[in-house]
Amino acid sequence: MSWVPRIGSEFAGYRLESLIGHGGMSIVYRAEHLSLGRTVALKLLAPQLSEDQGFRDRFTQESRLAASLDHPNIIPIYEAGEEGEVFWIAMRYVAGSDAKNLLKREGPLDPERVADIIVPVASALGAAHGKGLVHRDVKPANILLASGEGMEDESHVYLSDFGVAKHTASRALTKTGIFVGTAEYASPEQIEGKPLDGRADVYSLGCVLYECLTGAPAYDRDSEVALMYAHLLEPPPSVTATRPDLPAEIDELIAKAMAKSRDDRFATAREFATEARSVLGRGGHAATSAAVHTARPPSQETVLAAPTQHPSLDATPPPASNGAGRDSGSPPDWRRWAIVLGGAAVIALAAIPGIILLAGDEDTAAGTQTTTQTAGTTTEPAAPTSLLEVLTPTQITRGCTKSANPVPGAVETDTCTPTEGAPTSHPNEFELSFFGDALPLEESYKQEKDALDEQTCGGIAGERVWIHLATGKRGGRRFCGVDSGGRFVIVWTHEKLDAPDHVDMLGIAREPGRSPTTFTSWWAAVNDNIGKCRPKVAEETCLQTIETIANR
Repeated sequence: MSWVPRIGSEFAGYRLESLIGHGGMSIVYRAEHLSLGRTVALKLLAPQLSEDQGFRDRFTQESRLAASLDHPNIIPIYEAGEEGEVFWIAMRYVAGSDAKNLLKREGPLDPERVADIIVPVASALGAAHGKGLVHRDVKPANILLASGEGMEDESHVYLSDFGVAKHTASRALTKTGIFVGTAEYASPEQIEGKPLDGRADVYSLGCVLYECLTGAPAYDRDSEVALMYAHLLEPPPSVTATRPDLPAEIDELIAKAMAKSRDDRFATAREFATEARSVLGRGGHAATSAAVHTARPPSQETVLAAPTQHPSLDATPPPASNGAGRDSGSPPDWRRWAIVLGGAAVIALAAIPGIILLAGDEDTAAGTQTTTQTAGTTTEPAAPTSLLEVLTPTQITRGCTKSANPVPGAVETDTCTPTEGAPTSHPNEFELSFFGDALPLEESYKQEKDALDEQTCGGIAGERVWIHLATGKRGGRRFCGVDSGGRFVIVWTHEKLDAPDHVDMLGIAREPGRSPTTFTSWWAAVNDNIGKCRPKVAEETCLQTIETIANR
């Protein structure tokens, strides 16, 4: 990240003392205000964001709103501005830990202790919602447990990252294509890209409540498609199924907070706080002065608004000092999504509408490492007969059929249509063609692209490069347009680029009557999961299938 200033340098009137955390779109330093001598957490946003005028306008407006929040459980934002092409936010620096690390160290927590965390967070959310702000990324890593005066073994609870909160009724996918959220805690309406209000945060906090009591996420799935399917369709999980020692009222509390329809949830975060305080056995405890016994190692520090871990645009992090700041994040994983915002391949999170194509159990697909034993015999799974089986999650491809006549130059073409009962998010037509070489892929892509009238999708007109979530490396190209029949079309490539577990692939999705924004959101959620060996397939099986079919 060439735009990142070095430790010890000065930036916007601050001296950068140490690195706290970084990601593809932001970096946070411990810094000192040169004239006031005040230590702050200074968050810098990638300069690519400033290229979008809509983002510039929203940054100014939303930073002011976030700075106006005055609540004991929200760490204040001191100031925000722009230095060159880099937007920055200065916040109070706070030593401590967070709920994510607390759960990692100690596992499931007692109900009263959980109340001491959940109630202050709900109170903070209530204050934000009253100002018209929806947090949209409530999760354990954003709940700080900070040391306070006279509390050697206790912590004060803060909800962090209000610097990226959005207005009430704004959509999950902004005009710039930026989604703020984390899959394990995303509400159904957030996944579907609907306008949001404070009840989306109530849902997320319900997920956090479940995790605090059980030590595990509310929905723990091994693929992003299955995870989002669970949030959309599966009932809220039962705490007492894991912890039968707890009262049934806790299940009722979580079921209401995590109701699929927001109309069935608590109407406000404050209402949730009141009920949580009562059910969890902390009646009358003041939400704004909650103390949490954390047994925190004294060397750990956390700051407000540590960067959400986006996939990095550059594998080399900036130099870090030996200061006390710690990287409060964890490496990016499949539970975050990437979409391309511009020519510089800006990455943003995308948990977006239409991610669920077809329900299914990933374990039933051919080519997994599972074997079946019957009456003392062992039956090995049948060898895959198509690339589709090993390169695409089954939730996406059920309803697909292998074409007898692949497109010119392809070794396999599969056509997918909605099956009975499939969600409306599935495109009317969805075609995947796999190639043994990059040249015929390029020719097919160009032919399809040239047949379309260019359209804007995801806030971007024309062709754009997309990149892989896990590695930050180039994945291929995408083009949006309208065909001669008036259908909106997305054409994209998945490029092998010498990766043995990837294949050159052309994808074409067509959808009449669907808004480009919604359709693009569907694509952004699935494109990174197609064209490479899927996790449920044994690596040897996948590579052998690629060698046999694609490289023949």
